[in-house]
Amino acid sequence: MKFAIALTSAAVAGACSEQRVVRSNDILQDIPGAQGGIRAEEPPEGQGQDWEQLLAEYQSTPGSSVGDAEQYEQIDGSPLRLAAADGSIRLVSKSPSHVMYHLTQTLARGEDELLVDQVLSDRTKREYRVRGLDPIDALEWLKAHREDIGALFATIPMGEQTPGVFLESLGDNAFRLRAPTALRDGLVLREFDVVVEQGSFRLLVIR
Repeated sequence: MKFAIALTSAAVAGACSEQRVVRSNDILQDIPGAQGGIRAEEPPEGQGQDWEQLLAEYQSTPGSSVGDAEQYEQIDGSPLRLAAADGSIRLVSKSPSHVMYHLTQTLARGEDELLVDQVLSDRTKREYRVRGLDPIDALEWLKAHREDIGALFATIPMGEQTPGVFLESLGDNAFRLRAPTALRDGLVLREFDVVVEQGSFRLLVIR
């Protein structure tokens, strides 16, 4: 049985905002009795910001640093996957495209714990717990829709830097990427939402 949830989001333009409710087929669709959903909270009045400003804020946000270079080593030459002396892995996510990379990699490698801990947003995990469910259920949804996720990402291969792709602000440091209109036919999933938490981009919703 499938359940549609109502997803409330804020579209911010300068000091003006608009609330809307969207019926979605997304990461939370199979939660029994789902009503409501994740709220992309509005930023303080007058906070409107563009992408460059957010990146500048990100660089100075506490917790955005991966720590002293001596404490971490790149894994397979990737600056986005770092290993500590104890063998633990630190994922670096400074953009929506980094979240796409980490989601794809952790699913392919079967890194379930890493995906839940460092790719999935705390906001999404809280939503599951509020409904009396385990965030691991989100992981199972992602695994079941791995091919659909790959098809969506194929339409935005460079994430927010893909030519013709519009990055929409949802407020409260949450952002949405959509598959280009000309490539949406046949896609099960068409939108990808991320949020900045503690200086890192995390997965909010895919639908």
